[in-house]
Amino acid sequence: MISEKWLENSLDIQKQLYTVPKHLYDVNTYGIHNGYNVIVSGRGGGKSTGIEVLALIAYEYFGVTTVTLRASKEECTKFACESYFENLINIPFDDGRNVIQHITHDKYNRIQYYYREHCFRLMRDDENVDIVKKTREPFMYITSIDKSSDLCSTFNKPSCKLIICEEICDDRVNTKTFMDTMHLISTIYRDDINTAVIMLGNISRGNPNVLIKLGVYDKIRTTTEPFFVHQTNLGTRVHTTLFNALPEENTKKHEFNKMYFGFSVDGMEILRGVSQPTELYRKLPDGVQTVDTGYYLYILGCAFKVYQTYSDVWQSMYYIKQVPLSALENLTTYEIIVTDDENYSYTHPRTYYNFGQEFSLVKDFIVHYRRHDICYDKHFTKIAVDSLADLHKVPNVF
Repeated sequence: MISEKWLENSLDIQKQLYTVPKHLYDVNTYGIHNGYNVIVSGRGGGKSTGIEVLALIAYEYFGVTTVTLRASKEECTKFACESYFENLINIPFDDGRNVIQHITHDKYNRIQYYYREHCFRLMRDDENVDIVKKTREPFMYITSIDKSSDLCSTFNKPSCKLIICEEICDDRVNTKTFMDTMHLISTIYRDDINTAVIMLGNISRGNPNVLIKLGVYDKIRTTTEPFFVHQTNLGTRVHTTLFNALPEENTKKHEFNKMYFGFSVDGMEILRGVSQPTELYRKLPDGVQTVDTGYYLYILGCAFKVYQTYSDVWQSMYYIKQVPLSALENLTTYEIIVTDDENYSYTHPRTYYNFGQEFSLVKDFIVHYRRHDICYDKHFTKIAVDSLADLHKVPNVF
């Protein structure tokens, strides 16, 4: 039985494994969530590498297998697949070992592609390929979206809980790609909600048809945030990350883009640096005191604590800080949680899905939110709070 927390724990292990250089994509910056995760940029930056590492960890520690979907059968040739993991083998640590050796504690040092089964298995250089085939389960399967009907008729792997869709903006994407992908998700997961789909794309080229049908394309082209959650009218969430190689707090670039390149026109994202600039957020000023309110937020699978501020100089504000998930356990009688997860509110005590107007502090918080008198410990915290506010139509609904 695979742990219900396989995804959360895999991300923790990946964070502990090594520190990702700032110019490369870090899978833990905005996390990977159950359901859809769209990660787009305009050029390389380690997106695929970070996700491949996650897939390896999920298999090695929790027995989770992965299905990788490529845009077309031309990208699934024997040659293309045999070189699929070369980047992991060629990333050395200070001790000379590669990523595979680190994750598996030296049990394996390479990955073998078996083209007749369209799958990958972990192995060592001194092992026999045929013996490994007979004795070891694959950790990843690979196919193309345009061959979805082949997989739909034969695939049955309950251990598969991760799907990686590559190059969702590829030139080979067509009007059938979106529905073919939906059929594959239905076939592979078979009503399993303890799963995730990760879609990787290069926003600066290729057909954006999949992004349009997911409902995120227009916001990707105009947003000033590097992460947002889009929710459809039927409640499906698409967690969307826009990654680039620019520093997060590059305000000069932000102002330049706003001055000259803020048009919703094809190709503008390339001029803006291929990904969108990061929005500024209010940080807690020096010398301001904070007092625990007894309120927590559970948003995007993360926990946040709410404080009120006191100062002789600054106006009244609130301060939101991310805390470990364990902080939500064993709440006292005066503590409550407000969440974006309706199911979570029904299964955890003192937890409320809707903001509501019954709690006086919540109403006061909304007033401060409307005035932008909220301080955050980091930008992701602001993104989470904005996502919760957008879900509950705050502050417009009040």
